Amino acid sequence: MHYGGNTLAMAKRKHCINLKAGEALEVGAALVLLEKKSGSVARLVVIVDESVQVRNPEQLRSSHLSPPQVKPHE
Repeated sequence: MHYGGNTLAMAKRKHCINLKAGEALEVGAALVLLEKKSGSVARLVVIVDESVQVRNPEQLRSSHLSPPQVKPHE
């Protein structure tokens, strides 16, 4: 996949998971909590080891690496 001129490895598996506010998802050693949802905006709390880099969409845009644009699941 190409995002902003950079190439990312293609994921071997895709998981679609529905969460309610207050529920969490474990991804490897990361814990992702859906803190709240309002309209089309969700607040996620990402808990990882200090050595793991987590970048938000603004940081990705400023690094010229745009996140994939995904249509909302209907």
